[in-house]
Amino acid sequence: LNETLRLNNEGVALFNADEPSRAAEKLHSSLMAARSLIHRQGVISGNPTDGKCLLQHECYEESRKHACCSKDGNGYFLFLRALVFREPEPQASTQALSVYCAGILFNLAILHHKHWLKDGSSVYLDDAAVFYRTVLQIVKGNDGLQHNPTLLLLAYTTHNNLAQIELEKGMVQRVNQRLHYMTGFLHTTKSTLLLTLSEREVEGLLSNVLSARCLNTAPAA
Repeated sequence: LNETLRLNNEGVALFNADEPSRAAEKLHSSLMAARSLIHRQGVISGNPTDGKCLLQHECYEESRKHACCSKDGNGYFLFLRALVFREPEPQASTQALSVYCAGILFNLAILHHKHWLKDGSSVYLDDAAVFYRTVLQIVKGNDGLQHNPTLLLLAYTTHNNLAQIELEKGMVQRVNQRLHYMTGFLHTTKSTLLLTLSEREVEGLLSNVLSARCLNTAPAA
């Protein structure tokens, strides 16, 4: 597990250094290692991390450096902070495997999403959507979502970013449904979710929900 997380964190460092190809290589290696662990050990049901956050919060400063490129052309805020994991606790390693896997998938998703922001290729956007939806499948399969900061962050920010992709593809009804879900989600989990976000990230995510009325007019697909 330590090797799996090391590969992820190295991938994040390369992501932040704007080296997407090398970052993708590290993240894919991390994902393969995580899946291998799940295959060998299985995933214990129940609360996967006992309510503990698995992230290194010292990385907020690094995320702020990238905040300038975290809005699309329509001013929609995208959560593009790659997730860095702290050293795991031995007794929680097996239970947390699926959460780590979801985090690595999320990092791959935002890597492709950011690539799309730069060159506009729909291939990157489609790949990002696949990764985001896989993250949501994993999150929905875990108990304890309402009380776990890492799972909450993954759930909320994945819905947020996926809504932007659906908006780009003209899927306005689905976007409105997703943002409506996010509003209710925020009401019930706000205090726990805020533990994982910087002030700038909170402002950006809230602005998307508060401006949902602007989504009635979709861009051309």
